Amino acid sequence: MRVYRSLDDVTDRGGRVRFVAIGFFDGVHRGHQTIIRRAVAAAEEAGGLSTVLTFEPHPNAVLHPERAPRILTPLELKVELIAALGVRELLVVPFDLPFSRHSPLDFCRLVLSDRLGARRIMVGSNFHFGFRGGGTAHDLSDYGRDHGFSVETVSLLAQNGGAISSTRIRDLIGEGDVHGASGLLGRPHLLTGRVVRGAGRGRGLGMPTANLAPEHEVVAPAPGVYVSRSTFGKDVPRDQGHPSVTSVGTNPTFEVGGAVRVETHVLGFQGFLYGQEMSLEFLARLREQRTFASPEELIVQMNADVEAARSYFTRSSNQWYSVGRQT
Repeated sequence: MRVYRSLDDVTDRGGRVRFVAIGFFDGVHRGHQTIIRRAVAAAEEAGGLSTVLTFEPHPNAVLHPERAPRILTPLELKVELIAALGVRELLVVPFDLPFSRHSPLDFCRLVLSDRLGARRIMVGSNFHFGFRGGGTAHDLSDYGRDHGFSVETVSLLAQNGGAISSTRIRDLIGEGDVHGASGLLGRPHLLTGRVVRGAGRGRGLGMPTANLAPEHEVVAPAPGVYVSRSTFGKDVPRDQGHPSVTSVGTNPTFEVGGAVRVETHVLGFQGFLYGQEMSLEFLARLREQRTFASPEELIVQMNADVEAARSYFTRSSNQWYSVGRQT
């Protein structure tokens, strides 16, 4: 997949027939996948190019920083997930204040017509664009009739009694329901970063941990203990990761008011991990964060958590690695 990092990088203005899916696509969840796959299928049928148009950063990070959400997928993961859907081109438009001031008509003319030469546009039914979100999917369709492209509006995908949306998934993760979030994403929620030195308490308790320093402002699960899968190294496929148990929390047994930490015990692993890149997938929640009366009581619970995780991996296939898998 070819990736353009700005509008100026697209040099063949209107020179290729493009079928374009537009959206921020945070999470590239199952609803987003439906929109993107429609563009891929239409392009393949017509012999054109499937193109995804997205933005970086999140518009609210520029327009309303106080309301900007923690994201589900940093850009490099979004690129990986979109490429896995068979997309030929990805255009990442830097979202800044000057770009936000384009009227809906200017956006259509400058970006979709003049720059991309779009043949068909795919958007979700809740799509808004242009200055203050003034343009709707209906407006886009009206403009397209005068400028040579059609618009396909894709209804929001529903599951478990509600529409699949990035906001709903963030809420589930924030509540600790990582299994429910996985069902809407089509894969486990993922944190990435580097392994850093911690306080060393896990090793002292007989259960060493890898301490993850997340690289991005990605939403983290609620405090608690989770079944997880850990991958170390940049080019290691995540389906070759290690079974693990992850604690997200403040270590209330040992300190009051501590910072939230992400600490992972990798089952059966021995080796040096400091400084390595780490990908951490959250598969299921085992329990909430608790304060224990003594280190000995904590050790008993930690051993129980490990056994619960082993049982999870024994009884469940949980193969989430194909984008868009449904359960």
